[in-house]
Amino acid sequence: MKAVEDGNYQIALDEINNAARLAPADAAIQFALATILDKVGRTEEALAALEKVQAIGIPDAVKPKVDDLKATLLYKRMKAAALQPGSVPPSTPGGSAPGPGAAVNGLPIGELPAGSELDVRLQTALSSGTAAVEDRFEATTFADLFQDARAGVIPVGSVMRGVVTAVEPATRTNRTARMSVSFDQVTVRGRAYPMRGTVIESLVAYFGGVKGAIAGILIGGGGFIAATEGKQVELPPGSVLTVRFDSPLQVNVR
Repeated sequence: MKAVEDGNYQIALDEINNAARLAPADAAIQFALATILDKVGRTEEALAALEKVQAIGIPDAVKPKVDDLKATLLYKRMKAAALQPGSVPPSTPGGSAPGPGAAVNGLPIGELPAGSELDVRLQTALSSGTAAVEDRFEATTFADLFQDARAGVIPVGSVMRGVVTAVEPATRTNRTARMSVSFDQVTVRGRAYPMRGTVIESLVAYFGGVKGAIAGILIGGGGFIAATEGKQVELPPGSVLTVRFDSPLQVNVR
């Protein structure tokens, strides 16, 4: 849909709403409606549209996408009440982008201040029992991050590169496993940007929802992740980590 490609989400929403009225039992149209409602920050309406998709019936080829969107929406619902002052919340996109040299909230376009928070989903498992210092791993952004309603800085699905900075596996003599990971690069629209980010929260996500905090995992100062006594730190694929930017980040939003 050209309106979506151009970032004109309100126009796209009007078009897909008209299509949904004409074909209310079309699962593909309802899924497109849910996707656009998510883009404009209308989480509850997007979840309602997904319920219609599931009631109509989901082709096997589409089910992973539906489950993934539902997991994202449920996570956004959970996080909405817990936004911290100073973080950069997702805002409703739309309208024209500010021109070159403009500023948003006193910052140049595409600049996120230190302290901004972003949720990412691990692509592979991490374990204190097998990880080594300087091991690399990847995570993808769980939701769009906006500087304001008109300046999308980091879109959903952007790849962030992480590194294991310290690890202490559980052994007979060391009953408390610990592991520290950080993020040093994010790729946005095909361009890689250096960054510094610390993990401040971890959750278990799964297709269809978010279970909540990872059992037996504690996040300490400096991003250290600790397990309960006698257990290894285990972060399965799909785990959602909240990353706080330790320094400002500038990206090209064009």
